[in-house]
Amino acid sequence: ENATLSQFEEVLKSMEMSSLVPLAARIFDLFDNNRDGTVDMREIIGGFSCLKYSQGDDALRLCFQVY
Repeated sequence: ENATLSQFEEVLKSMEMSSLVPLAARIFDLFDNNRDGTVDMREIIGGFSCLKYSQGDDALRLCFQVY
């Protein structure tokens, strides 16, 4: 099942990541690889994996993409 932006915000809250809710729209956009306006589990897992494991230049690039 795919999640809309409002559902994605609820996912962030349920994962105790409420501090990311103000950035939810931008993070959602980064995760929505196929640009269909929703994110599926593969996009969510891949996105969070990138956030968690990015290092060096990749981490810096990701930070700039978020903002």
